[in-house]
Amino acid sequence: MKKTAILKMGHIKKSLGRSYDELIIAGMGLPKSDFVVFDIPDGDELPGDFDYKGLVISGSSLMLTNEIEWLDKVSNWILKAVNKNIPIFGICFGHQILTYALGGKVDYNPKGIEVGTKTVNLQPEAKNDKLFCIFDKELSAQTSHVQTVSALPKGAVSFATSEMEEHHIIRFADNIWGVQYHPEFDEKIIRMIIGGKARRYPGKVNAEKLLKEARGTNDGNRILKRFGEIINNKQRLLALQGKKTT
Repeated sequence: MKKTAILKMGHIKKSLGRSYDELIIAGMGLPKSDFVVFDIPDGDELPGDFDYKGLVISGSSLMLTNEIEWLDKVSNWILKAVNKNIPIFGICFGHQILTYALGGKVDYNPKGIEVGTKTVNLQPEAKNDKLFCIFDKELSAQTSHVQTVSALPKGAVSFATSEMEEHHIIRFADNIWGVQYHPEFDEKIIRMIIGGKARRYPGKVNAEKLLKEARGTNDGNRILKRFGEIINNKQRLLALQGKKTT
């Protein structure tokens, strides 16, 4: 069976525990052997061909509007995945680089820094989406971002907001989604991130208030597991179609 590719777009501080890819794999609840990980900042070369059943693009502490030497090269590779019509899921920076690759725009969030456990409100069209139909009108999300999608790519649909974010969930195409929040983070991680953001941006983050509001949620694991189901169901369908034509 084909594997799912993970583009690891950055590194988490060791004090926060596991790496982005480890957190994503744990959240999806699938064997590590089902995945192949490419560490982009560490210089892992992306393959010239594309033979994966799905793609997850992780978060990063990088700012997409800053100069990143590999940005266009990786964006072009992501477009190859888009053209393969496989399920793709971008998280935070991954959500933003999908936007960039598909012709949208990313910039600093004019509302400020969003960090902590937030309620994300879903638009009615989310109920008809095969990934987010598992939720009703809202979900609980662990957030940590300074930049945001400022203009959607052509054809993309945004169907989730919070007090500080207009585009928490974007469906770029039938099999392609991005989320501005971090479904792989738990309460322990978000509490540590709140403290770190308060130190990095003094006067811009109310750590005391945000720490009181921080709480655990299973909604992140639910969406990661659902995405894993979509990947594997599509792979099984393609395998069945292949058998019928041979």
